[in-house]
Amino acid sequence: MSDPTPSQQARRLVIAPRGGSVGSEVTVGLVGAAPKANVRIAFANLQAYELIHTVVADEQGNFTTVLKVPEWALPDQVHYLFANPGNGQPRAFSDGYHVTAVDGTAKIDGTLGADVDGCIELRNADSVVYNLMGDIGEWIPGEHVAVTGTIATGAACGEGVGIEVHEMTPIHDG
Repeated sequence: MSDPTPSQQARRLVIAPRGGSVGSEVTVGLVGAAPKANVRIAFANLQAYELIHTVVADEQGNFTTVLKVPEWALPDQVHYLFANPGNGQPRAFSDGYHVTAVDGTAKIDGTLGADVDGCIELRNADSVVYNLMGDIGEWIPGEHVAVTGTIATGAACGEGVGIEVHEMTPIHDG
């Protein structure tokens, strides 16, 4: 896991990878909590959350730890991790974590956006951004599509969850 950048140090939990199945491991890191703080970490979606771990920050207020995705996490939904460092400090939140099927398959419906750094953006109904990687053929920004793929393991482009596309089909609204 790379060191957080200064913008991530402003209460951004860094996670890797950005997706996986129930029971898979996710590495979580934070820079800038109070030194030796007991930091409570939760896994959440928009309906529920669970405190899943407590970690003690080091002398500089930093930590990295490995957690498991809880059994109640919903496949093909985006979840978040957040940390409460206590002592009146603001909570830190992660970027989205896409829970996949056990075999690693991710399914996303959304609207195609612009090409960003060689990847096409896809935004789902909750405005979560994905970056589609691989040969996806000819598509027009604004099209509503269903994507099946896997979480990208290499360096993703853009800010979203990297998806290695296996199949993409149009969704006809209407």
